[in-house]
Amino acid sequence: MRNPSNKARRRSPSTQALLDSLAREAEIDAALEPHDEQAAGPAHDPGLMPAPDRPTPDEQSAEGGVRFACRYETTPRPDGGLTTRVLLELEGAGVAAPRPVDLVLVVDRSGSMYGDRLEAAVAAGHHLIDGLGDDCRVGIVTYESAVDVQAPMQRLTGAGREALHAALETIEVAGSTALADGWCTGRDQLQAGVTDRLCRVLLLSDGLANEGEQRVEVLAAWCRDARDRGITTSTVGIGEGYDEDLLRIMATAGSGNSWYVPSPDAVAPVLEEERQSLTQISATGVRIHVEGREATLVRVLGSLEVGELARGVPRALVFEFDVPAGQFPGLALGELLIEGYDLVLGGPFQRRRGLFPTARRGTVAEVRVARLELTVAAVRDAAIAAADARDYEGARALISSVLVLITVQSRRVQARLTDQVAALRRLDALLDVRGYTPSVRKEALQRSENLRTGKRRYEGALDQWVRRQGPNTEC
Repeated sequence: MRNPSNKARRRSPSTQALLDSLAREAEIDAALEPHDEQAAGPAHDPGLMPAPDRPTPDEQSAEGGVRFACRYETTPRPDGGLTTRVLLELEGAGVAAPRPVDLVLVVDRSGSMYGDRLEAAVAAGHHLIDGLGDDCRVGIVTYESAVDVQAPMQRLTGAGREALHAALETIEVAGSTALADGWCTGRDQLQAGVTDRLCRVLLLSDGLANEGEQRVEVLAAWCRDARDRGITTSTVGIGEGYDEDLLRIMATAGSGNSWYVPSPDAVAPVLEEERQSLTQISATGVRIHVEGREATLVRVLGSLEVGELARGVPRALVFEFDVPAGQFPGLALGELLIEGYDLVLGGPFQRRRGLFPTARRGTVAEVRVARLELTVAAVRDAAIAAADARDYEGARALISSVLVLITVQSRRVQARLTDQVAALRRLDALLDVRGYTPSVRKEALQRSENLRTGKRRYEGALDQWVRRQGPNTEC
């Protein structure tokens, strides 16, 4: 949530440090001639085909439910050394049938849900139930000041679907928001430790948790513990009144998705996105470990806690290494470890890979675009933190600095970032005491989350919904 204080603060050391870092990056990138840019080179394994319309990566591997590829970019530094960036691309793979889903829909029915919000949630619930397969199981929990198991877990046979549809129609609003109690009851409907099914708590809320446990760190720990026992959490925030920080942290800790729904008519499309993602998951609990060997790892862009991998939803991380002068080529940058649970192979997996950059030097468009997108996400989050502290000048300076960083790139790279530039400029225009509204904050944080988690399709839908809300909410 936003900082309620109206008192302006001086620019924080972290904001200034990020501004200085962005300025250095822009200066170094501007010194690279446009002809330095190269397409990614040939794959080491010619038997693996690249994705359509994308250059072949330097290294790639596909086994079971996990596909990953590495691309390298090496450019000179002013001190005579080199910077090597490694783009790790991850995606779900495999052709195994989707795992059956055990899903508990946890619905806020506090007083603020009265009217079109509850109607939209109920209608979306009907659609979700109809879209899942007969071998799936669904339960419904509602919460306000008290918590009710509206419908216990049941298989989606004809009678089961009818019972669930009927239960949705009996939901009525009342009371406050015991969000933590609602989530806990939803979690308890699911069986921990199940490996042949996907277990998910899907929490919908439009308001602040104001009864029961409210500490973010406690709720995050509960979600993390449930995740480690095979129960993941996704969250859906409706409108302007919910706590986006809490719901996003819960979803991240629970290895699920966090969704911002700007208006009730967007509830059904978001729940459909969630349903489709559940049917395409091929690996869960995915974590990345990376360490330097003959080079120094200086920065990681993206989250090492990947969570779920789904087919058709690529994820990206960028690792940046400092390479001393005279130690290239033939250098062992470091070692990469990818681990998690492979649903296609039906067990835990570990994939270990040494990082050995190619001998060529120069910028590589695929690496550069991924690095800039993840930088945009980090800078936008930092700008929101500055705006929360009423440092609107610092927030706008951060947006301006990352726009400069994009401007010094090649035309080819800039063309790939057109939508991000437009969104940043809209946000920049709203970073003042009158324009910085709860919806602006929620949308900005969601866009950063979209970049980190590969929600490309949802990003386009968010554009449409926000534009229908009116120009004062666009960012």
